[in-house]
Amino acid sequence: MVVGVFGHLKPIKALVIGDLILDVYITGKADRISPEAPVPVLLVENQHALPGGAGNVVLNLQALGAEVTVFGRLGDDDNGQELKKLFLEKGISTEGIFIQKQFCTTTKKRVIADSQQLIRIDFEQKVAVTEQIEKALLDLFKASIDSFDIVAISDYGKGVLSDQILTEIIKECRSRSKPVIVDPKGNDFQKYKNATIIKPNLKEAYAAAKCSKEVSLDEVAQKLLQETQAEMLLITRSEHGMTLFDQKGVRKDFPVTQKDVKDVTGAGDTALAMLAFAYANDLTIDDAISLANIASGIAIEKLGCASVKLSEIAKRLLDLDMEGKIFDEKYLFVLKRALEEKQVVLLDLQNHNEITASLFEKIQNVSISKGDAKLIVYISNKADSAFTYVLSSLPDIDFIVRQSESLANLSSMIPLEKIYC
Repeated sequence: MVVGVFGHLKPIKALVIGDLILDVYITGKADRISPEAPVPVLLVENQHALPGGAGNVVLNLQALGAEVTVFGRLGDDDNGQELKKLFLEKGISTEGIFIQKQFCTTTKKRVIADSQQLIRIDFEQKVAVTEQIEKALLDLFKASIDSFDIVAISDYGKGVLSDQILTEIIKECRSRSKPVIVDPKGNDFQKYKNATIIKPNLKEAYAAAKCSKEVSLDEVAQKLLQETQAEMLLITRSEHGMTLFDQKGVRKDFPVTQKDVKDVTGAGDTALAMLAFAYANDLTIDDAISLANIASGIAIEKLGCASVKLSEIAKRLLDLDMEGKIFDEKYLFVLKRALEEKQVVLLDLQNHNEITASLFEKIQNVSISKGDAKLIVYISNKADSAFTYVLSSLPDIDFIVRQSESLANLSSMIPLEKIYC
């Protein structure tokens, strides 16, 4: 359980390196069978495209509030140009995206009828990155690494992440104490040697360890940790959640938190993004994984690759953890994101330190009068912990802010409809 850490998140600068994919979604209705073959006929209602693969990690990090830079490779084709355009529309620089001749931009087209995926059509070439692009990418990386808090490697096995690129990136990160988190692909994890965290799914872990299903997960993990010398191995296990192993032989299980599974597409990208965002914020690995678990749980409740916002995580976290609604004033970045496009009222309780009948009545009256607006309660940073805990347990109160500077500072950060005293 994540306790009181959500309110301590702040913006970070992240670098995502990996295989870029153009995801195309064709949606409509399929009410009849074709007379030409026993297949449904889709009446197309909408078609749209989004960055996929490492690009989906980028969008998820941006949705969390990170400043994101992306390094990758595209083909000299229309799909590559469309993917670059999608990044630019999101305000993401394409300086680190290199164009490779005679390479087809990886494209996945999903045909969806009434929220059900009928078929996925892939266009791809697994072509090694050229030496020229390899050098240019590494030169740019070495020139800019000091500006990033964390590096996320998203390997989809399409060829951009050569052994040389991986080796140099991880080496440079370690020499500068920059964490690097890897979402791996393939049967050889030694190419990710010395990474901070390697995050395979269950099938990938067994394949990389070259073990049969009869071998215990603990044995598989220890074999991979020994081979890669990674600090930690985080194995995602679908409906069974995630399991963390470290070099000391410690195992920790994190249960899944999703409510309704609609589509698992991109859930691993969301988990990688949240894990990187939380870890770069100096959260404990347990808290970072718990948040990643929550984020991926939300992602699979949506159709297709979906970016999960901090406001969505805030809502889910409040269902699990009352202390998740408590914020110190210096960490208002997250609260501001959680309250985007919402009306907000504030109840000033700086001069209160205990729950009384009159105070309880005041809170109820404000709650009634606020309508659909969110209620923030502003308290002194010297308020008794028992007083704070009781306030956090009241369903009428959406968020609590502990004073550290001034009410004026809070009002400048978060527009308030009305202030109650």
